[in-house]
Amino acid sequence: MSLKINSRLFDTNDKLYESLLSFKNEDKFFRSQPNSQSKPSFTTTGIAILALIEYGDLINAQDISKEAIRYLQKNKHDAFPSENGEDYHIMSNSWMLYAILECLPSHSEELIEFLYWFINHQNDNGSWDLYPGFTSSKPIWTAYSLNVVVKYFDLISSNHKSELYEKHIKNIEVAIKKGLDYLIGCRSNSVKKEGLLLWNLTATEEDGELSFGTTSMCLHVLHKIGNSLNKNEIAIDVERTLIKIIKGYNPDENKIYLNRQEINLWDMIEDHSYKTYYWGFYVPLEIVTFLRFMDNEEFLTQENYFPLINFFIDSLINSVVKVEQDCYGTKGNPNSDGLKVWATGQSVIVLSRLKRNLHRTCYKIIRELSDKNNILAEIEIVTTEALIKRRKRFLIVFNILLFTLVLTPIFILIRVVRWELIEPYTLPLSIAISLAGIMGINLYLKDFIIKLSNSSHKILGYNKLIDNIKNLLETHTTKPT
Repeated sequence: MSLKINSRLFDTNDKLYESLLSFKNEDKFFRSQPNSQSKPSFTTTGIAILALIEYGDLINAQDISKEAIRYLQKNKHDAFPSENGEDYHIMSNSWMLYAILECLPSHSEELIEFLYWFINHQNDNGSWDLYPGFTSSKPIWTAYSLNVVVKYFDLISSNHKSELYEKHIKNIEVAIKKGLDYLIGCRSNSVKKEGLLLWNLTATEEDGELSFGTTSMCLHVLHKIGNSLNKNEIAIDVERTLIKIIKGYNPDENKIYLNRQEINLWDMIEDHSYKTYYWGFYVPLEIVTFLRFMDNEEFLTQENYFPLINFFIDSLINSVVKVEQDCYGTKGNPNSDGLKVWATGQSVIVLSRLKRNLHRTCYKIIRELSDKNNILAEIEIVTTEALIKRRKRFLIVFNILLFTLVLTPIFILIRVVRWELIEPYTLPLSIAISLAGIMGINLYLKDFIIKLSNSSHKILGYNKLIDNIKNLLETHTTKPT
């Protein structure tokens, strides 16, 4: 059992990130498709902001988020319109509010009306519909809405004495409780009997086809609720269900069976006939849900845990297409050749999260082994500090070579000219001119040198990091007897 990783995976992530930035329009917002002149897609923009955060580009993420807040204030909206500009729906606003709160938590107070757009459109039974006022009975819209409300709860709960907390916490808690009760109650009767957290595409008590996209999103938010509201039993039930799903995965067929019932991995969710979310919209979310437990020993010891992650990542990578020179994107639908900006952003989210979790998992294994007084020989983990040291070493070697290349011709030139006034100072003068030249070259070619340095890191160090991680995972995550 191992996680299939190679350096090309993260090279692909770098290319997708650069392409994603190029898809941004002049108004700083994104559209569903590149080079589109339509009105902004705030679903896509929210996804792009989170992709930039995951990748580590907080500056661009905050810049777009601030522009989004100005958009709301300028147009006197309490929510973002859909891409057609005619209506408002849960998907665009849940991604957008969550993204803004993630990178600009200090702006939570001025976004309170945005939060109440969600609270005010919650149905009496605790559910949310994709379009407020149009009943759809799909649990996934409730999960998306709860994800935002829980995020806001986490932010204001950090300061119980604040006016924001005292004024709004009760309304937020009521909304979360109603939404939680709805999700727990809208499962089929057979699933309830088994004590599993699984959902059909539509809320029903009757047995039907289990939806993996819906289930993943519901599990994603329920685990957050369990942790945020100290409902440990919910978090435990989520983990137990995920373990059951992992055990039910058949790597030979790439299918998941629970009690002989197949879970639909590639479901498409339609609402009001013209709004369709293809499977590509949910695969990234499903991977992130499972990646969350990469430091959980119970998950790491499951034989099918990494094969299931491999399967989803392969599905994602196989959807990456090259549009033109140095421009890449991800398809939203396997039957189409056209890339989608939202799918590209979600790919960056997944691959960036995978990279971070790999590092964290690797460090955790080493720490636990050290605690048990085991010795790990000849294992070098390239940490951020090590990368910085490597860059410094590269720059030193690079400048020594550059100094030699510049000094030699200058020294020879001065010796050949044989100016009487400077001949006694040939060597120091050559050194001074060479140093001045090197400083100029470093300043002028700064970006190129950094890029060259990064390339050397990938060639010299990254493959070794990947090999170490793979070896550690293969060695120390075997199934216990």
